[in-house]
Amino acid sequence: MNGSIDAYCERIGAGFWAEPINALTNFAFFVAAFLAWRFQRKQHGRNGRYFTILLVLVILLGWGSFLFHTLATSWAKVADMLPIALFAVYYGIVALKQIVGWGRQRIVISLILFLLSLVATITLIPEDQLNGSAVYLPFVVLFVAFASLLQIRQQVMAAHYLWAVTIIFSTALFLRTIDLAVCAVWPLGTHFLWHLLLAVMVYLLLRLITRSFPMDVPRNANGRFSPVDATPEQR
Repeated sequence: MNGSIDAYCERIGAGFWAEPINALTNFAFFVAAFLAWRFQRKQHGRNGRYFTILLVLVILLGWGSFLFHTLATSWAKVADMLPIALFAVYYGIVALKQIVGWGRQRIVISLILFLLSLVATITLIPEDQLNGSAVYLPFVVLFVAFASLLQIRQQVMAAHYLWAVTIIFSTALFLRTIDLAVCAVWPLGTHFLWHLLLAVMVYLLLRLITRSFPMDVPRNANGRFSPVDATPEQR
């Protein structure tokens, strides 16, 4: 698992700093985590369990990607991908449970369907197609579906966040995909923009969690946010 991976326009050798911009832009995730932490403390004065775990996953995401763009080994690629997967799954669980108010059965079914879509995408689209971006296509569908669900439920604030996230992620995915294609005219490539936009997206997702948990929101019998009883400003 130590073979060198040369998958990005910026990389011109096997050295640690062969992708300096791709590597250093991962610190945007640390900035996103810090700003989200500060916003959470300003709103609530403390971090809840869910939020703390999400912050840790964002920090691991940044470090994992930094390792991959400096070491460029197979094990570093795992360190890059694993935190992304964990963040996506855990955020999905928290959002569906606390924002939408779904129970365990619906959440499990949703996760299974999402994982099946990932497997189908990986199986049907070769890894060398779309510059390795195909695996992220189900996330676009997921964001659109989630934003639409929130819109239908008239959770206006949350829906606006998710539509913004959808646009940012789709743009970031496009830039990730064309990285090698623009290499001849732009030697830095566009992968670093994927990092920067993804950090903005993560910040918005964390901010949404904070804004969905004001101290006086209506709760149901299980302690979850109750969109039905919430005011438009709380939705």
